[in-house]
Formats: sequence, C-alpha cells, structure tokens
Amino acid sequence: MNRIDVKKSPRRLNAFVPFILAGFLLLDVQTSIARDNELPKVDPKILKNPTATDAELLVAALEPSRGVSPELTEVASAIVRLGKPAVPHLMIRLKTTKSWKMQVSTIFVLGQIGRQAIQAADELEEMLGRRLFKTDPRQHIAHHIPAKYGKVVLASMREDVKEVHLYLKSLNYRHHEIIDFASGLITQSEPFANAVRIELRKIIDKYPSKSNAAINATAVLAAIEKSRTSKDKSKSESTKQ
Repeated sequence: MNRIDVKKSPRRLNAFVPFILAGFLLLDVQTSIARDNELPKVDPKILKNPTATDAELLVAALEPSRGVSPELTEVASAIVRLGKPAVPHLMIRLKTTKSWKMQVSTIFVLGQIGRQAIQAADELEEMLGRRLFKTDPRQHIAHHIPAKYGKVVLASMREDVKEVHLYLKSLNYRHHEIIDFASGLITQSEPFANAVRIELRKIIDKYPSKSNAAINATAVLAAIEKSRTSKDKSKSESTKQ
C-alpha cells in the first residue's frame, strides 16, 4: 500500500488552489451572464403605471445595452418614471453583473433618473474610483465604456461643474454617443447647463484648438446647444397642441 507523505500533501493541494478558484470565478461569471440574458417578462400594465413595489421586477427585466449606444426601452422608461424607489435595485444590479453592456444600460438609466438618484452618488464614485485610479485590484467597472458613462452620470447627479473636467479628460470626441448622452443629462437642469457652458468656453479659450480638452469641450458644447434647441422645439410643439 502506498503511504501518503503528510509533509508533501499540503504542497500538492496548494498547486490546485488556483484552478479551484478559477473554477468558482468562471461559475460566478456564467451565473451572471445567465441572469443578464434570462430576463423576466413584465406585464404591460406595470410598464404603463409602475409603482414602488414593481421596482425589483423592472430592474431585473432591464435589457443589456446592444453596444456603446444604450436605448430608452419600455422597461428602462418605466424605471425612469418610477425614479427614486428603483435606485437601490439599480445599484445592486450594477454591483452584481459582470457584463459591461449591462453596466452601460444600468448607468444610463441612473443618469436618466438624474437628481433623484443622488443617494447612489457616493457608491457609484467608489466603484468608478477602483477603475480610474486602480487602487483596488477588485475593480468592478473595469470596462472603459461604462466607466465613461459613469463619470458623466456622477457629474450630472451632483450638478457639480468642477467635475466637468473629470469627464472631459476621459471622453473621446469620436464617441458621439457618450457626448450626446452627456449633453442630454446636462440640459436636464437649466442652471447647471448654463454653468457648464461657461466652463466649456473657458476650456476652449485656455487650451490649444487641437488639444483633446478643447476638442471635447467644443463637441460637448455643440451637443448641449443641439439638445437644448431640440427640447425647446418639443416644448413649443406641445404648447401648440
């Protein structure tokens, strides 16, 4: 009969630890993907008139973004109309998903909720901080696209003009979807939009025209004006009706 060397056994077991951990990680990711793909169906009546008791179901039914451009789907629109009661559930979804497309969709909806989601600002900042400053190897929002959306949403929630610089540095003027998203959030509040416009013009005057900061500022300023014109036109048409 072969004898087991007790002294060598722990070393042999330790050699398998990385593989065991990798197996658990893969299972966790697969479970998250399954949860993001197997969405519950929502009664049309709930979509039309959501209540606080529907918040958990609606957030569970939120679809992942198809790519860089998130869409305001029926479910997303219902969550936005619900507002503040949905925020805790959105943050849980954001923390538990491993899909960057699901992160984009969740952050997008938080942004549309706006100031009503201010309770989530500190937690969102912590999650983004792990990605931006790499202080924690367990960074959650690791993909650059949801991280960019997240910074825009954070600045919009707080209506803090100082944070304009943070997202301007991260935005790429080629990402028109993110720039349009940013301008839409900024124009939700007229005083904030006015303050941001002043800041953008300062950046354009300060930096060389071909610098990333100036190009981004010019693009965001143009998008803000376009968004504002579009909203004014919609208000005018609704008034006529």
